[in-house]
Amino acid sequence: MKTKTCSKCEKEKPVDQFGKLSKSKDGLKGQCKSCCALASAESYARKNGVKIPYKKDLEPKVKKGYKICNKCNVEKLLKDFYTSEILKCGYASTCKICESKRVRNYFQQVKQQPKTHIKYKTCNICREKKSISQFSKNKTRLDGYCLRCKTCYSLKNTGYRNKNKQRNLIAFNHKNRMHSKKRDYGILEYEIQEKMNQQRGGCAICECDLGTLERQYHIDHNHNTNQVRGLLCSSCNTLLGAAKEQEKILFKAITYLNDYMYNEVI
Repeated sequence: MKTKTCSKCEKEKPVDQFGKLSKSKDGLKGQCKSCCALASAESYARKNGVKIPYKKDLEPKVKKGYKICNKCNVEKLLKDFYTSEILKCGYASTCKICESKRVRNYFQQVKQQPKTHIKYKTCNICREKKSISQFSKNKTRLDGYCLRCKTCYSLKNTGYRNKNKQRNLIAFNHKNRMHSKKRDYGILEYEIQEKMNQQRGGCAICECDLGTLERQYHIDHNHNTNQVRGLLCSSCNTLLGAAKEQEKILFKAITYLNDYMYNEVI
């Protein structure tokens, strides 16, 4: 039995539950008869001021943390669904098992499809008929080539890079910093955040706010054992480096300052 997915309720139904439409490719409407009838009823109610039950009220109530799969119609936990940024609920309409079956069946169809050596293809964006050499290869497509030509893909990628240049640069720099810190000190991003929370966002020595500094904070570590000690500002990090990380030099500096301040008072 042939089936089709309704564009409104996103449920797969037999083709006899869809109205005919000569303008569409398959000759059927995008929405099933039930959704079309409900839309007509809602339109009539708005015009005439009649109150009718909405589709949400007619659907079976689902427990919190659960969702009904549109393919197998089984109530399952939300973790059994892939996340989706498009849908309002944040989860896909079909469960992981049904989705994996659909993908598996699709790739089986692709493998069974006889290889056809086409010379020309129409781009899905510019609608121009071009030579097949102008399209990149794609094993997931039935004909083995991408829907868009190389020119359209290049324009799309260039437009995205120009539009998000600043955001991509910040993300790239942040990724490089995290990679270098992991390579040099063996510390991950969440561990740095834990250190920052322990220090309440300030330098471990002078307690100045590290978030307001123009330059990045410094990861202080033992140069012999490579063990991370804390997060410091530039001044305090330079102080430890100038003192060669020796307590004697630091204590002498404190004594020197105290003596100088005592002589000033006298």
